[in-house]
Amino acid sequence: ISVQIVSGVVGDTFTSGLSWWEMQLALV
Repeated sequence: ISVQIVSGVVGDTFTSGLSWWEMQLALV
């Protein structure tokens, strides 16, 4: 899960959107 969190933070920073994060939280 740690890797997913890091990837989520990095992805959010680059995409400047919570879409990826929200989907990850929903899946988990």
